[in-house]
Amino acid sequence: MVTSTERRQLELIVTQSNNRRGIAFLRGHLEIISLEQFEEELAGEPLLRRQLYARMDHWVNNANRAVDPEKYHGWDPGQHRGKHRMCFVFKYKNKRVSARLYGFLCNPSYKNPGFQLFIPVRLADKRSNETDITILDRIARLSREESVVACVRTYNGF
Repeated sequence: MVTSTERRQLELIVTQSNNRRGIAFLRGHLEIISLEQFEEELAGEPLLRRQLYARMDHWVNNANRAVDPEKYHGWDPGQHRGKHRMCFVFKYKNKRVSARLYGFLCNPSYKNPGFQLFIPVRLADKRSNETDITILDRIARLSREESVVACVRTYNGF
């Protein structure tokens, strides 16, 4: 049995990208949703899948619009003492229940400091007005994890 503390090979799977923004899934991390897991979760929900991909497309292709609160947003540095400033979320509805795709933004390229890459971490239902801070804490921790940072640094475009 493999424990979560053992090292495993991570792989970056880029699904969308241009010169300003991109979306990439990590494969091989027990705490981060892979592209395969993501597709499996949405397999029986073609409308939901299309809605979520449309929102991700909108974010990738509208780099001059950092936030569209109805579709996606991040957290301000002034919120939660700045601990979640790299966290980002795509919003969608799943059978009238608010749902979220949580992840983090990062810049894997020293050559392009304005580039933003979104790494999805978790799909979750949101059943209250307040965001579950434990989810954001987990995402913040994962975004700093050495193996995750090293894998994200392998990004070289689409």
